[in-house]
Amino acid sequence: MRKIIVSEFITVNGLMSDPGSTMNWVKDTFNDEMLREISNQQSRVDTLLLGRLTYQFMMQYWTHASPATEDEKMIRYMHNTSKIVFSKTLQHVQWNNSILAKEINKEEIRKWQQRPGKDMAIIGSASIAQAFINLGLVDEYQFLIHPLMLTKGKPLFENIKDRHALRPIKTETYQNGVLCLYYQPSGSQ
Repeated sequence: MRKIIVSEFITVNGLMSDPGSTMNWVKDTFNDEMLREISNQQSRVDTLLLGRLTYQFMMQYWTHASPATEDEKMIRYMHNTSKIVFSKTLQHVQWNNSILAKEINKEEIRKWQQRPGKDMAIIGSASIAQAFINLGLVDEYQFLIHPLMLTKGKPLFENIKDRHALRPIKTETYQNGVLCLYYQPSGSQ
């Protein structure tokens, strides 16, 4: 069965964007180790699970990205990878290989997991990640934790219900101070 992975850049205090809803702070520490890790993550994933805001931002950004400013493999990956967009307000999606889902339905998602293919990853999309966590649908967490605290911004774990015990499966510290942490649910609450 295909795994569902939450894969996020976050600050030490668990924020995934600043008050302006940007992630400009990621650029401050981005290095080759992080690019290599993201490439490894992408090699395991053929479907992205996105909320409306993340979808709209990424479609705008990646459809206009240039090899002069972005990694060419990353541009191709973002364009060619399947995307499931969760939105109650969008009427249609336009980005290549995208489909629209009006709700997060646990049974439907389990059916998607049974289909052939690689793993599926939630990137950005805090509300989607929170809903999947609360439904017990997340099989793995991949965090790149930046050595930074923000006073305000969007928290990744704001609406998590209950307690979710995790066990580490990978830890690395990069030269820029970023921590790469992978976890799996431990099964105990």
